[in-house]
Amino acid sequence: MPVSPFDAKFYRAANSDLASLTDAQALQHFQSYGLNEGRVFSPLADLSFYRSSNTDLAAAGLTNNQKLYDHLCNYGVAEGRRFSEFADINFYLAANGDVKTAVAGSRERAFNHLQSYGVAEGRQFSQFININFYLAANSDVKTAFSGDRVQALRHLELNGLKEGRQFSTSFSTSFYQGLHSDLSGLTNIQLLRHFEVSGLREGRNASEAFNVQVYLANNADLKAAGLSNVQALEHFVLSGQREGRPGADYAGNTTATARNLGALTGSQTYFDYVGRGDANDYYQFSLATGSSVSVALSGLSADANIRLLNSSGSTIQASVNAGIAAEAVNRALDAGTYYIQVYSANSSASSNYNLNLATTPSPAVNTSLYWTRQLGSASNDFSEDIVHDSSGNVYTVGYTYGSLERTSAGLTDAFITKYDSNGIKQWGRQLGTSGQDSFYAVNVDTSGNVYAGGWTEVGGPNSGNFASWLVKYHASGVQQWSTQFSSENFVRDIKFDRFGNVIVNNGFSIAKFNSTGVLQSTFSLPESPSSMDVDSSGNILVSGSTTKSLGSTNAGSYDAWVAKYNNQGSLQWLRQLGTSASEGSYTIAVDNLGNSYIAGWTDGALAPNATTLNSTDAWVAKFDTNGTLQWIRQSGSPAYDQAEDVSIDTAGNIFVTGIIDFNPYITKYTNTGTLQWTKQLGTSRNTFSSSMSLDSSGNVYLSGRTSASLEGTNAGGQDAWLAKYQIDQAGNIFNSTYGYGLVNAAAAVARALGQPIFADVADLGGINWGNDLVKAPESWARGYTGQGITVAVIDSGVDITHSDLSANIWRNTREIANNGVDDDGNGYIDDVNGWNFGGNNSNIMPGSMSISGNGHGTHVAGTIAGVNNGFGITGVAYNSKIMAIKLGEVNSSGSFTGSNLSASIRYAVDNGARVINLSLTTASAYAELEAAMTYAADRNVIVVSAAGNKHTPTPGYPAAYATQYGISVGAVDSNRVIADFSNRAGTDSAMQHVVAPGVGVYSTLPGDLYGVSQGTSMAAPHVAGVVALMLSANPNLTASQARQILTNSATGLNFSTLTAETSGEIQETSL
Repeated sequence: MPVSPFDAKFYRAANSDLASLTDAQALQHFQSYGLNEGRVFSPLADLSFYRSSNTDLAAAGLTNNQKLYDHLCNYGVAEGRRFSEFADINFYLAANGDVKTAVAGSRERAFNHLQSYGVAEGRQFSQFININFYLAANSDVKTAFSGDRVQALRHLELNGLKEGRQFSTSFSTSFYQGLHSDLSGLTNIQLLRHFEVSGLREGRNASEAFNVQVYLANNADLKAAGLSNVQALEHFVLSGQREGRPGADYAGNTTATARNLGALTGSQTYFDYVGRGDANDYYQFSLATGSSVSVALSGLSADANIRLLNSSGSTIQASVNAGIAAEAVNRALDAGTYYIQVYSANSSASSNYNLNLATTPSPAVNTSLYWTRQLGSASNDFSEDIVHDSSGNVYTVGYTYGSLERTSAGLTDAFITKYDSNGIKQWGRQLGTSGQDSFYAVNVDTSGNVYAGGWTEVGGPNSGNFASWLVKYHASGVQQWSTQFSSENFVRDIKFDRFGNVIVNNGFSIAKFNSTGVLQSTFSLPESPSSMDVDSSGNILVSGSTTKSLGSTNAGSYDAWVAKYNNQGSLQWLRQLGTSASEGSYTIAVDNLGNSYIAGWTDGALAPNATTLNSTDAWVAKFDTNGTLQWIRQSGSPAYDQAEDVSIDTAGNIFVTGIIDFNPYITKYTNTGTLQWTKQLGTSRNTFSSSMSLDSSGNVYLSGRTSASLEGTNAGGQDAWLAKYQIDQAGNIFNSTYGYGLVNAAAAVARALGQPIFADVADLGGINWGNDLVKAPESWARGYTGQGITVAVIDSGVDITHSDLSANIWRNTREIANNGVDDDGNGYIDDVNGWNFGGNNSNIMPGSMSISGNGHGTHVAGTIAGVNNGFGITGVAYNSKIMAIKLGEVNSSGSFTGSNLSASIRYAVDNGARVINLSLTTASAYAELEAAMTYAADRNVIVVSAAGNKHTPTPGYPAAYATQYGISVGAVDSNRVIADFSNRAGTDSAMQHVVAPGVGVYSTLPGDLYGVSQGTSMAAPHVAGVVALMLSANPNLTASQARQILTNSATGLNFSTLTAETSGEIQETSL
C-alpha cells in the first residue's frame, strides 16, 4: 500500500510564494514543479535525507527527485528505510505498541497513522525529536499554537531548528557543535543529520543529558545484550529515562576533564552517578571573591565521599562518612578556582547522587551610598576622624585654614560637625586661637557625650607652646569642658575603658581622664604611637613606627611596632615588624577576644611570599592576645597605596581603608585573613580616606579630604568629606545614579584572567579621551585588543565601506555574496556582513544622512571597533569584528520602521556574535524581547544596552532587563559626572548598571566622515568594547561571569550628585 507523505499545509508554509494556493493547487504545483525544484513538502519526509541515508538507491539509478519520491512512497517506507531527520517509522512502531498491533506491523499503515493521528496525539516518533518536549521547552511556541502539536512540528522544522531551540533531551545542536570542533561549519539541520547518520554510530556525545558510551558503560545489562549505539539511544528514550538510568556522566573523571560550573552563586544542585566504570566525578567552580561555600552530597544508595580541592588538585577538606550517610563540607575560601571530587568508596558498588553547592546565604541588604557630605571653605579643609553613635548620628572632626562655621581665628582652626543618620547637618563648631589649632580624634561615650581631641598652640597652662587638647561636648553641641595638657604633643586617639574613663593617646604617653576632665594618671611610651585601642579588660594596645630596635633589631629605616600595656601602664609585650626597606603602622583595632589588628604601609615585601608592586604597598597584620603573629596580608597596585584605618564588624570581619593611587578604597578580610573583596572608590581628582567607622547594621562611614567635587562644587583647595555606605557581601557599592560605577577595562580584563589590575599607561588624550576614561589602553598594552570577538551592532545600519571600519567588518564565510542563495542554510540569503530586518534583505548600509539618526549605527560601530590605523579614531576593542544588523530605516523622530528586535538578537546569537550592542530603547517590555534576551544569555552572549536619555530614575527597556540579562549603561562626561539626560540606575542593586563616556564622543559617520555625538547610545559601545576585550582575554567566560566581573571591577563613582550640563542633539533611537 503506497504512502502519500505530501502535506499541503506544510508545503504552503515552507514556500511563502505558494501561500495563496488551495490544497488541490498545492498538490498540483508539487507534482508539476515543486518536486523537481527540490522544495520541502512534509515535516515527516525529506528527499535529501532519504538520498544521503540510502546510498544504494543512487547506484540503482534513482537519482532524480521524482524517482526517489516514487520509491519512498511505494517501497521505502515499507522496507523500513530512514527517510527523515524528524521521524523514524521503526521507532514509532517500537514506541507505540497499540499502533503496532492495530496496523499489524505494517510500516505503510503506521506512517499513515503517524501523519493523520500520531503527531497530534503527542506520540513518540523519533529518538531525536520529542514534540511534547519542544512545546514544554518553548513556551512562546506553545502559546502561539495553543499547544497544537502538528503546528509545533511544522514550526520546529521551518523555524525552531534554525533558531537553535531545544527539542529533545537526547540532542542539542549547540552542545553537539560546541563539543566537536570538526562540525563548526555545519548548520543546525546539518548537525542533526550528521548525528543521526554517523555521529551516534561513532559514539559522539550530542547532549548534556545523554552520552551513549557512558550509558552502555553504566548499564551492564545493556552492554551484555550487545546493544548498538543506535539501539542504546532508543532504549534510553523508550525506557531508560523512566527507569532512572543515568544517561550521561556529566562530570569528568579527572580535574582536567572536570565539569565546569563557572562562577558559583546561590545554590545549585547536580545529579550524577559514581561506581562501576566511573569511580570519580570532578566538578570545577570559581569564586570571584572570597566566600563561604557549602558542599553537600545526598541521595546515596552506596557509599560515596567528597573532597574539596584547590586549583592544583590538593585536598583542602574532605568528608568521609560510612555507608550511605550524607557528606558535607563547609569552608571559607578565597577568590580562585576549586574542584569537588565525588568518589565511590567501593568501585563495585554504584550510586546515583545529588550534589549541592551553595554560597552561604547572607541577609538581604540594600547596597547603596546613602549620602555624601563635603565641607569646604575658600581654603583647605581636612577631616581626620569619624565616629557614629548608637542612634546613627555621625560626628567628624578636623581642621580648616578657612571659615567653616565662623571667621577663622588663626592659621588653622579645629572643627567638629554633627549629622543625623540621613546626612542632615545638626550643628557645627569651629574653634581656635590666633595660632594653629586642630582636632585629630573623636569618640562618643555610652551616654552620647562627644569627645574631640587634638592640639592647640596658645592659651591655658601651656601658653606659647603646642599642647594636647581635649574637649567634651553634649550631644546637642554644648561644650561641657576643655582641657590642655602635655606640651609639644597632640591627641591622636580617644577611647573609653569599662569604667567610663577617657583614655587618650597623647604621643609619647597615655593619659587617663575621668568624665569631668580631671587627669587621673599617665604613663610614658618608648616610642610615639600612631594609634591606640582598649580591649574589654582595660588593656591598652598601641602601634606605630620606629627607627629604633624596640622588640627586635630594626630591620631597615623604619619598622612597624605593636605593644600591649595593662591598665596600670605595665608593658605586657612588644613586637616589631620590618624589612630591609621601610614600614609603618597608622592604625590599630582590637576585637572582643583581645586579638589586635594593625595596618599601615611598606616599601618592601612584609608579608610571606609577597612582592611589592610599587614603592609603597598597604598591609594588615593580626596578633593574638599574647602577641603571637597570626598572619600578614599585603596588597597594592602599581601606584602608591597605604592603609589608614582598620575597623572590626560585629561578626569579627576586618575592614581596612586607605588610598590606592590617591583614591579611597575599602578591603574586607575574615578574621583568619581570607580576603573577601577590595573596592576602590574613584573620583575625578585626588581623594583620601583617613578614617572609618562601622555600625552594627552594616553601615560604613568614611571621612577624609578631597580635591574633587563630591557633593557640590569644591569650595577651594582641598575640602573635608564624609560619606555613609552600605556594602554587600561581595563588596559592591551600588549607587542609584551611577549603578556600580565607571567601567574599568584594566581591572575587568585582569580579573577575567585572574590577575592583578593592569598597570596604568600614558593617556592617549585628545579625541580618544573615552578610551582613556575606560582604561582600554591598559588592556591593549597586555595584548588584548578584541581579537577573535564579534560584536553585533543592532542599529540603523553601518557604513561598512568607511576607511576606519572596513577592515573590522564581520564576514559570514559560509555565504557567497550576491548569488541569491542561502548558502549556509541559516534562513537569510546573501547575509555576508549581516542582515536588514526592516527591509528583509542583506543591505545593511545606513539610509540618507538627511535624517541624522541614520548615522547612529556607524557612530556606535566606530566606538567599538574603529581601526587602529593612525588616523580618525581608535575603537575600544580595535581588533574585534562588527556584525552589522540593520533594524530598519530611521524616521525624523528617531524611531525605526519595520523593525524586529527579537529576531535581530537571535540572528546575532546564531551567527557567532559574543557581544550585542543595543544603543536603543523600546516603549516597554514585551514577551518576545525578553525571550530573545534569555536566548542570548543562555548561550553566553552578553547584551549591552543603553539606559536611555529621558533623565528617568531607572533604565528603560531593554536595558531594564539587566536585573537578569546583560548590562545597562548610563552616560558620564569626561569628568566622570553623570550626564543630565542619562537615565539613572535605580535602587535595585540587582540592576547590573555601569556608566561610560557618553558626552561629546567623537566617532565615525557614514561617507568616511566623523562627528561628535552624545547620549547613552554613545556610552553603551564603550562597554561593549570592554566586554570584547574581556572575552579576547578569556573566551570561556560565561554571560553570568562577564556581568559579575564587569560590575565588580567598575570604579565606584559614589560621591557626586552633580549632573553634567550638555548641549547639542542627544542621539537616541527607539522602537
